[in-house]
Amino acid sequence: MYEGTASYNEEYVLMTPPRTGGRYLFTILQPHGFLGGGGGEPKRMSHSWSVPEHAKDFPRILSVRNPFSRLVSFYQLIKNHWQPNHQYNKNTFEEFVDFVTERENILEPLTHYIDDGTYIFIHFETFEDDFHSLPFINNEEVNLLRSITDWKSYYNNETKEKVRVYYAEDFTKFGYDDDF
Repeated sequence: MYEGTASYNEEYVLMTPPRTGGRYLFTILQPHGFLGGGGGEPKRMSHSWSVPEHAKDFPRILSVRNPFSRLVSFYQLIKNHWQPNHQYNKNTFEEFVDFVTERENILEPLTHYIDDGTYIFIHFETFEDDFHSLPFINNEEVNLLRSITDWKSYYNNETKEKVRVYYAEDFTKFGYDDDF
């Protein structure tokens, strides 16, 4: 499990699970001390979702995304950028949904990353507004994240239901509609 990035300047932990806009968030928060490894030089971005032991009392910033859109984003990443023979690379989206929802540790629900700490959620879909709600941000400009506009077209009733069940807690916790 990767460790979240703590900022000792702001006293927050940044947690960036895969396919949630975390790379961009990590990049624009580096000037605020989110450098990784206890400060110093910026570390290479890695998806992070555990709280460093020395920052257990810090509030957490967690990037989140609609589960339907997040799964399509991961599917597109694999189809377009990974080796064709990779174990995650499936022939159809239906096979991919089965693969993800029938196994652990592939594209886990974001609620699996949450502990008893205090959280600020940065939603992929409302990134700019959520980013500006961070208490240490002062009118900094951000670019809107690019979203997959046709993610709904990937789903049929069966895949929609599998995603609804597998990510049920995410839909509830982060305020996403589980139907479209």
